[in-house]
Formats: sequence, structure tokens, C-alpha cells
Amino acid sequence: MQSFPHDFLITIRRSASTIQTNVTVPSGVLQTWLEHAAKVTDAMSFSQMTDAIVGTSPDTRFVSATVTPDADTTLGELAKSQYGDKRFWRLLAAINKDRGYFNLDSAGPDTRIPAGKLIELWRVSVYNGMDVVTRTKVAGANIAAAYDELLARAAHGDSFNPNGLMDEFQKREITFGYSEVSAGDARTIRELSLKYFGSQVLAAGDLDESRRIPPGAGEDTNPDQAKETIHVLQAIG
Repeated sequence: MQSFPHDFLITIRRSASTIQTNVTVPSGVLQTWLEHAAKVTDAMSFSQMTDAIVGTSPDTRFVSATVTPDADTTLGELAKSQYGDKRFWRLLAAINKDRGYFNLDSAGPDTRIPAGKLIELWRVSVYNGMDVVTRTKVAGANIAAAYDELLARAAHGDSFNPNGLMDEFQKREITFGYSEVSAGDARTIRELSLKYFGSQVLAAGDLDESRRIPPGAGEDTNPDQAKETIHVLQAIG
């Protein structure tokens, strides 16, 4: 596995002290969803079920994920492993009522889920309950912190795995894309960084042992000196 590209790191120009990423999700939200899930019926459409569980506030935010058990299990066992408490079997049952695995009316914690069957689960978003202005500010700060973290890992010599990094940050509600750089009229790496990140910092170019960027490359290095295509990890949205 390749390492983070040390030769492609530009000094951070923003102050880390302005970045705030610790957002606490109210512990009662999942409990409220669980209580609402008890009111879901088989006759409800998916959208009706969703509104019944999480509500209709425009500030409601949740994250959908899926798991596929590799052995036979039960709703209760899945709830325990995913939510920390078997009681949440009812929430899983409501979310997955239309998959044909069981009848919601007769489902319970011991309802069997065969191996290989996809199960959807919902988690409370870190942005839940925030208005648009607040959500935008917090999301921007989180992205800034993510870039700082990538650079810190690079400086530490951590391995560079684009797909693994994208999966990791996606779980933290930060979506990264890995794409080829188009230098365009950018004359230096600093200008290229401004183009892609709006800041004089370029995180994670696609370099390996061949050192496609010349050793000692810095802010004023011309991107055309790259021996092969340059890629970047860039936050989306």
C-alpha cells in the first residue's frame, strides 16, 4: 500500500482553533424513533413509515446504512449489535417491513433473519435538528477538520488508501471523491490547491515509490512537472 505523498504537502493557511467538530447527538432521539416505530403498520408506504418514525421537520436528518449478516441471526441480535440494545428490534422491523423477510404484525425480537439478507438501519445524523445556516457552518468546519486530519496523517507517514479513506470519512458524514486533477491555467501547486480546495493546501496527491512529483516539490512547483496524472481527495458537498 502506498504512503501519503510527503512531497505534495503545502502548509496549512487556516487556523485550526476555528474548527469545531464535536457535535453531540441527543441520546433521546433514538428512543423517540423506537416509540414511533411501534405505531408503524404494514399498510404504510415507505415514505409514510419514514415520516411516522422520524417526523416531518425540515431540520430532521438521519443516516441510512445497511448490514448483511454472514450467518443466520434475529432482529433482536441485530438490534443489540447495531444499537446496543435488543429493544430496538422494533425499529429495525419497521424500517425493513417491506423486504419480505417477515410480517410486521407478527415480528418480534426472535424473528429470524437469514444469512445474506440485507438489513437497513438508521442512525441519527450529527446534523439532526440544525437549521440550514447552522448545518452549513458545522459541515464546513467538519470538512476543514478532515483536510487537516489528512495532512496530519500524511506528515506522520500513514499509508494512503483512497477507497479506505472515503469509506472511513463517509461514516463520519463527510463525502470524499478521488479524481484526476485538471491543472488548467494553474501555474503552481499553490494555485492548483486554491482551485480545488479554496485554500493553499493540497491533500493527498496520487504518488507512489516512483515519486511522480519531483523530490522537494513545494508551493511554487509547476504541476506540469508531474511525471504522471495527479489525483486529489476532495470533499463533495
